[in-house]
Amino acid sequence: MRLQRLQWSLWLPWLPTIGVAGFLLAYAYAAAVYPGGTRVDAHTVGYSHLANYWCDLLDAVAYDGRPNPGRPVALAATVALPLTLAPLWFSLPVLFGASDGRSRALAATVRGAGVIALCAAAVVFTPWHDAAINIGAAAGSVAGIAALAGLVRGKQWMLAGVGFAAAGAATLNYVLWATGTAPDITPIAQKGAYAVVLAWAVIAIRTLATTSVSKQITIQDEG
Repeated sequence: MRLQRLQWSLWLPWLPTIGVAGFLLAYAYAAAVYPGGTRVDAHTVGYSHLANYWCDLLDAVAYDGRPNPGRPVALAATVALPLTLAPLWFSLPVLFGASDGRSRALAATVRGAGVIALCAAAVVFTPWHDAAINIGAAAGSVAGIAALAGLVRGKQWMLAGVGFAAAGAATLNYVLWATGTAPDITPIAQKGAYAVVLAWAVIAIRTLATTSVSKQITIQDEG
């Protein structure tokens, strides 16, 4: 097939921006209607941003034994956010600088590993919750390292700096969850990681939206 031109101006900044905004609204609603209870105390009232996890909003029954009415909204947000962020991962490599072999390798890594991480994140509500997190963490680490290398190579210093902070916050959250260390602060670490990662996504969207090269990307289909 010949070169296929993708008009990313149709996707950026709107689709990822809508995804992030929709996720935050869904989080606010699902947390507001959550009955109560945490993993360590089933008698707390309502959702605690400091003691509950995001995944608690995905449970059909809250820890206090009552049905969770916000679950459908939280489920929709869990699936929609990764899907709406896909264009961001595919377009990010336009910021990697000169189009040479190294940039193309980094771009392929970001796009391939990024898609795997997004797909894993979209199924954390299933019985394969732990496996999805582990796969997503591994693929996300590969995509993140490649993205940071590309951003540094392209001299995108602010975006790279926030990216390093996001990578650190996400790594801390994963290590605390995987090891069971400091369970009292793990929910806080999770919220912090979400905040920094989403902030990085917003900055990346803004950077791409104001970069003329992001308006039209040419991808060669080797098929």
